[in-house]
Amino acid sequence: MPAPPPETRAGRTTPTRGGATLAVVLVLLLGVGMVTVLAQRSLLIETRSAAQQTRATRALHAADAGRDWALVMLDHRRAVDAACVDSSPGGGSLPGRFRERYLQSAADASGSLSPRSLARPGCVRHPSSGWLCRCPDSGDADLAAALGSDVQEDAPAFLIQFERGPRPGSLLLRIDGCSSPAAGCGGSSEADASARVEQLLHPLGHSLRPPAAALVSSGEVLLGPGSTLINTDAASGALTLQARGNATLDAAAQLVSAPGRLPQSSTVLQDSRVPADAERGLPLAFGLSLQRLRQMPAWQRIDCSGGCTGSEVQAALDQGQRALWLEGPLLLGTDAQWGSAEQPLLLVVRGEVRVSAALRAWGLLWADSLDWSPAGATPARWIGGVVSFGSSRLNGPVQLQRDEAVLQLSRSLAASLLPVPGSWRDFDRP
Repeated sequence: MPAPPPETRAGRTTPTRGGATLAVVLVLLLGVGMVTVLAQRSLLIETRSAAQQTRATRALHAADAGRDWALVMLDHRRAVDAACVDSSPGGGSLPGRFRERYLQSAADASGSLSPRSLARPGCVRHPSSGWLCRCPDSGDADLAAALGSDVQEDAPAFLIQFERGPRPGSLLLRIDGCSSPAAGCGGSSEADASARVEQLLHPLGHSLRPPAAALVSSGEVLLGPGSTLINTDAASGALTLQARGNATLDAAAQLVSAPGRLPQSSTVLQDSRVPADAERGLPLAFGLSLQRLRQMPAWQRIDCSGGCTGSEVQAALDQGQRALWLEGPLLLGTDAQWGSAEQPLLLVVRGEVRVSAALRAWGLLWADSLDWSPAGATPARWIGGVVSFGSSRLNGPVQLQRDEAVLQLSRSLAASLLPVPGSWRDFDRP
C-alpha cells in the first residue's frame, strides 16, 4: 500500500506534540506556583515571628529598664511628686521620697522594710519625649494617659511592685514590662507582648545596733540642772544613760526610767561595750567600714568644715532628705524643729554638736561630741536616740528621750537595697 502523503502525516503528528508541550508547561507552572505560595507562606510566618520576637524583646528590655529605674529611685534622696520628679516644698507638706511612698519600716526590732501599699508606679517611653513616669499613691500608674492618644505603638512600658521577700528583711521587686501600654502595664488594651522580671533585694547599711539608752556616750558625761534623760521602755532595758567613762549628775538633773525602777539603776557607767570613738562605733552600728558607710548613696553629705549653723540641715530637710552626713561641727544657735514622729531623721555629725537653742527633733543622732546648753527658758528635746563618741554635756532645759518607734523608723534611712546575686528571674508572656 502506498505511504500517506507527508503533509497528512505531519498534520496528524503536530497536534499530538503541541498538546504534550502544553501539559508539561502547565505542570511546571503549577509547580512553580506551589513553590511560590509555599515560599510566600514561609516568608509571612518568618515575618510575623520576627515581629513578635521584636515585641517580646522590647517588653523584656522594658522590664529590665524598670528594674534599674526602681533601684535608682530607692536611693533617691529628694522628695518626688506624682510624676516621679523632684518636688519643691509647697504648703508645708512634702510628698516624701520614693522609698517612703512605697516602703515602710517594720514596727518590730528588726526595723526591716516592707511594702506600704499595693500601688504600682511605672514609666512609658514616648518616641520623642523619652521616658514619662508616674508615681501614684494607690492603684496602677495610668501610663496610657501619660503617653497620650496620638502615640500608642512602639512605646514600651513597665510597672513595678514591691512584695515581702522569702528571707527575713528582704524584698521582692516584681516588674511587668510590655511592648506598649496595655493591661498590666498602665493601660487597658491587650498587650502584643509582655514579660515579667523578678529581683530579690536586701538592705545594706541600715543601723544594726540602735542605742539602748536615751544617751550613749564614749566620754565623760555631765548632766547639769534642768537636764533630763528619759527611757520608759522596759523591753529595751529602760536605760537612761550608758557611758564608757564616768558621769557627773547635778542634783537637779532627772533620770526617768520604767515605772517601779529606781532612777539610779537606769545608768550603766564604765561600760567597755561602748565604742571608744566613731572610727569603731559607726562600723559596728551599721555593719560597714567607715569609708563604705560614708559613700552610701542615700546619704546627703554636707560640707561643714567651717561649721554648719543648722540652716544647711533645714534646707536638706525641706527638700525631703532625711539621712544627713555632716563633715564638720554643727553649731546651732537658733530655735528649730527637725523631723517628726512619723518622719524622723538620721543625722551623723563628724564633729562636735554644740546647741545653744531650743531644738526639737525626732530621730537618731551620731556625733563626735555633744554640748547642749539652751540659752533661754524654752525647753529643748530630742526624741529617738543620741550617741556621742566623745564627751557629753547637757545643761539647762534639755530632754533626751529614747523612743523605740522613732528609732525603728530611722534605722533604714541610709540603707541601700541591693540585688541579691543569682535571684534575677524572667518570665516571657507572649
